[in-house]
Amino acid sequence: MKRVLNWKLWIGVGFSGIFLYLALRKVDLREVGAAFGQADYWFLIPSIAVNFVGLWVRSFRWGVLLRPIRKIRQRDLFTSTVIGFMGNNLFPARIGEVIRAVVLGRRAGVSKSASFATIVLERVFDGATILVILAVLMARLELPFPGWLRKTSLLSAVAVAGLLAFLVALKTKTDASLKILGRLLGPFPRKLRQRSLELLRSFVGGLQMLHDWKSILATFGLSLALWILPALSIHYALLATDIHLPMLSSFFLLVVLCIGVAVPSAPGFVGTIQLVSVIGLGFFGVPASQAVSYSILYHLSQYVPVTALGLVFFLSEGFSFKKMTAEARGPIGGEEGASPDAPQGTD
Repeated sequence: MKRVLNWKLWIGVGFSGIFLYLALRKVDLREVGAAFGQADYWFLIPSIAVNFVGLWVRSFRWGVLLRPIRKIRQRDLFTSTVIGFMGNNLFPARIGEVIRAVVLGRRAGVSKSASFATIVLERVFDGATILVILAVLMARLELPFPGWLRKTSLLSAVAVAGLLAFLVALKTKTDASLKILGRLLGPFPRKLRQRSLELLRSFVGGLQMLHDWKSILATFGLSLALWILPALSIHYALLATDIHLPMLSSFFLLVVLCIGVAVPSAPGFVGTIQLVSVIGLGFFGVPASQAVSYSILYHLSQYVPVTALGLVFFLSEGFSFKKMTAEARGPIGGEEGASPDAPQGTD
């Protein structure tokens, strides 16, 4: 596990280094420093606050996805979510998503495989919501949308639809789906093939809400509300660096950021946010030096508070990084049930 994480870490660091070079190669660092001196840091307060509200809404939506399995206390959901985002900021390969499932399994007695399945569902709803936002932006913003953005949106739509179809088939036609997957995994060793199928079968437990259209619509509605908040956080961070653009511009920057973070990078998306900010704000005529200043302030305002609170939650629960990463090695392959003394989730 450690070697795998180190391998992915160095790949991410390599990409981040390239992104930073591309973002800074034509930037006068003296102008960046001057922009810091002129920044109105008071605007970072609402930016940070809105980000935490977004985390709360995200954790609430997670509870809706988990409700067919078990009703979870909002406190447990929020704590696990913040710890997960802290993990993404500190570790490579988005292992924070895995840590989030493990933490909730410990706190609320939810099967880790089922919890992880709901996190996958979250990403499906997130992807669909971002595509809806992008469609609105293309209709409302008079911008020369580049070909790569249009192609990426089309590929993303196909990927989201394909993943959703796979999850629905896995839930509604479990045996048939696993049989087909078993054939596809035929070239792999028998032990690995059997283990993978066992994991997928246990994974199905977290897909129960796919039977309930009301829950699906409620989750999509929450997803729309959820993604308004990071755009608002971006808007306040832009104001902090004296960049005054329409609100739709913040949504555009959010969409480009979501596409950018899909590329491997160092923990916390260092470099990615800087390059995406330069590219995205360039469409609106913002100088690169000012875009870099914004990216640094926005990045720090999102990274530091969430990481700090996540560490407080993590350490107050008595967790250790060594044990957590070891358990996160196979969150849907480890112990399925909770410990006998695990608390039951209630409101």
